[in-house]
Amino acid sequence: MIVDKLVNLEQYVDLHPNFKTALEYIKNNDLSKLEVGKYEIDGKEVYLMREDYEPRPLEKCYFEGHKNYADIQIVLSGFEYMGYHNIQNEGITITDAYNPEKDVEKYQIENFTKVYLNDQMFAIVLPQDLHMPKLATEKQSFVKKAVFKIKLK
Repeated sequence: MIVDKLVNLEQYVDLHPNFKTALEYIKNNDLSKLEVGKYEIDGKEVYLMREDYEPRPLEKCYFEGHKNYADIQIVLSGFEYMGYHNIQNEGITITDAYNPEKDVEKYQIENFTKVYLNDQMFAIVLPQDLHMPKLATEKQSFVKKAVFKIKLK
């Protein structure tokens, strides 16, 4: 998982050709003005999910992983934790088998790293990165987020 400041996002354009499409969209659109919903940018190659929510306590969150897509998760306002665990580490239990239509598998993980994300930051989540979004911090916040789905395979 890559976590960085938004001002550095363009440094990652060469990770995959579809990242360029997403970064062009980010540069040319005010993501905070988009309504909640799904936006196709380049069909199933690159699309965006705009979300609004209150982060949840740990017991109401879950880890997920993807096989065919990477995420670029951008916090537009508010703040949250995101749990992280590499798929090659130990202590992983599959709780929901892989769903190819949604490109998601869900997990229970014993020990993980918490990463703080605010409206100056983003996270790039790759297939080896199991992640738990929407995790509440000690101080409650309402989050507006843009999640770009980038097809890799």
